[in-house]
Order: sequence, then C-alpha cells, then structure tokens
Amino acid sequence: MIGVDQLIESYRSKLAVDAYGLAKALDLEVVESELEPNISGVIEPSGSSFRITLNKEDHKFRKRFTLAHELGHWLYHSHLIGAGVGDNRLYYSSDTERFYNTSIRRRHENQANAFAAWLLIPDGLLEKDLCSFRGKPDWSYLSNRYQISKAALKIKARHLGRRMSSQ
Repeated sequence: MIGVDQLIESYRSKLAVDAYGLAKALDLEVVESELEPNISGVIEPSGSSFRITLNKEDHKFRKRFTLAHELGHWLYHSHLIGAGVGDNRLYYSSDTERFYNTSIRRRHENQANAFAAWLLIPDGLLEKDLCSFRGKPDWSYLSNRYQISKAALKIKARHLGRRMSSQ
C-alpha cells in the first residue's frame, strides 16, 4: 500500500498539481459552498474523516491554494482541528465566525501556508521555469501554468532565491 508521503509526491510530479484529486485519494470530502465573504475555507470532522469547504465565490486559483492550505492542516494539525477551523482571507483562523479555533496558532497557519506552496509550486519545476526566462519572468504565463496567483508565485520565487543564494 502506498504511504501518504508517496501519494503526495506522486501528485506533485505533474502540473498543475491536482489538489482535488489528492484530497479525494486521501478520503477527504471537498465541497464548495457560500461562506462569509471574509472566509476562504473551512476544515471540519465529517464521519470518520474530514470535510473541506471552499468559498464558492473565490477565484479558482484561490480555491486551489485554500484547498492545499486545508490539506496542510489535515496533514500536520488534525489533532488540533477539534470541531473545525475556518480560515480568513489571510489564511488565519478567524475569530469572527463559528470555526474560530484557539488551538490553531499563527505558526500552524504558517505551516499550512508553507505546505500549500510546497504542494502547488514544486521547487525544481519553478526553478527550471524561472531559468528559462532571459529577463523578467512572465508571471501571467507562470500563474496559468501552475494555476496559482502571481503573488503566491512571486513569494515562492523570493524564497527560492534566498535558498539558492545561501547554498
């Protein structure tokens, strides 16, 4: 039987990473629903597994990042989820809605964000793509290629640059 780590790696090998397929393979339910405008996503227990709810009004790229972020919570913080965790637009547990979870701290949200970026923007692929541009990268092209926002790509590229320059 394939382990969770191997399963995740198998999904990271192709662009755009199929976060929905990965969630299904992990036996997690994903639904889109009308959420409060300031809420991007929620993860909550559902039977013997978990349900991830995405804000149906969000752009498809944002939904993918939110899904990957919630997968990060499931992977690293399932013991802290309790009745659920709702994440606002900045991907922090929001104290203005029913899924405010005081067990989820800023460091947990940062871990979930880092996991989402790691999952959806594989380092080696982005490094190769960035090197293929002679000058300034075509962020619109890369955004469509990775199915993720330009802002998320630029943040990841800055982190890659720091890591590569320190080697």
